[in-house]
Amino acid sequence: NNGSLILRLTRNGHGLALLPGDAQTAVLRKLAATGQDITADVLVIPHHGSASSLSRRFYAAVAPKIAIASAGDSGHYPSGKVMDSLARLSCATYATNRNGAVTVRLSGDGKVVGVETQRSE
Repeated sequence: NNGSLILRLTRNGHGLALLPGDAQTAVLRKLAATGQDITADVLVIPHHGSASSLSRRFYAAVAPKIAIASAGDSGHYPSGKVMDSLARLSCATYATNRNGAVTVRLSGDGKVVGVETQRSE
């Protein structure tokens, strides 16, 4: 998990999305401490929203407007602590096991213009 590829999508220097794979807390803390710009409007929550990837410092450094947990129907993802931490940053949170497919729409200049959810039946 801690060897996950971490990908930040940008447009003209503006952070569009951050995909940290399954990186866990220690890696996320180190990434936040580097001082590199990791801001992104959209965060795919690490490790399905597991508490093993809870890092308030990392979430604050990313400063997402929208956070999405890709979580199956197992019931233990995403962690309530993770979702609460992101909500405290005024970040809208979504989880695929609750909301179904989540589509984020961006304008031509990379600003979030809408979010759609769809439960798959």
